[in-house]
Amino acid sequence: MKKSLKLYDLQVALKDMIYYGQDSENFSRAQILLGGEEINKYDKLWVHHVNTYSSISKYLQTLFEATYLFLGKPIFQKITHSYIKNHPIKEPVLSKYGESFHLFLRKSMVKKEAVELAFFEWNIAKAFYIPSKELKVSFRKFASYPEEVFADIVLYFQPYVFTFKSQYNIGDIWKKIKYGESLKEESGINNEKSAAYFIIFKDRENTQYKNISLGDFCFLNSLMQKATIEEAYKSVAKYHPDFNFISILESIFHLGFISSIELKNRKKL
Repeated sequence: MKKSLKLYDLQVALKDMIYYGQDSENFSRAQILLGGEEINKYDKLWVHHVNTYSSISKYLQTLFEATYLFLGKPIFQKITHSYIKNHPIKEPVLSKYGESFHLFLRKSMVKKEAVELAFFEWNIAKAFYIPSKELKVSFRKFASYPEEVFADIVLYFQPYVFTFKSQYNIGDIWKKIKYGESLKEESGINNEKSAAYFIIFKDRENTQYKNISLGDFCFLNSLMQKATIEEAYKSVAKYHPDFNFISILESIFHLGFISSIELKNRKKL
């Protein structure tokens, strides 16, 4: 391929030919106008290869924006190019691409905070893309069930609700990066562990996260694993005496987290 050719213009011309069905003669004319000669099919494939890598790399940079800022452009681009090479896209929908990126970062021997940050951002993206179920159950309806069945109730959560345990209070790091604060140690970002617990969810078309207590985290995890309300409560109250049972229940119903209710070993209510 002649060096006089501008790669960007060739990429645009090749993209138009492949994706929009433009005649290959238009691609050849673009080369002549740029002062180049006819290039062979292998060079065309290489241009397409570079174009694809560039597009996917930009997608990952957007998806893991805070991770990109935390690691810096050179390191992030090097890792993403290697990730794309080792994890080629197998589905036409990009919303599912990047799920294993945090695991790849772990193998790349970057700071542990970056690994956790990428996993946090993936969960935020996943919550956004997952559609909600139409049926939502109110706290009033839940409270109307008779006492004799109350302890046997199992709650089914909306598919976009996730709990997240962080060893480095990743929510604080994420905020600092988003607001452009310094990443030096004096800003509070260092290697000291500071465990924190979150619930990630979608509110209409916006993804949000909230800090929750360890007791709330354990209670929600039990419920999401299909424990009954009584089972979940007993597993938490024993070790977390300050756990506020009514408050957390009101919150998850108020935020629309519950799609349906079922009695254990019975049909849905």
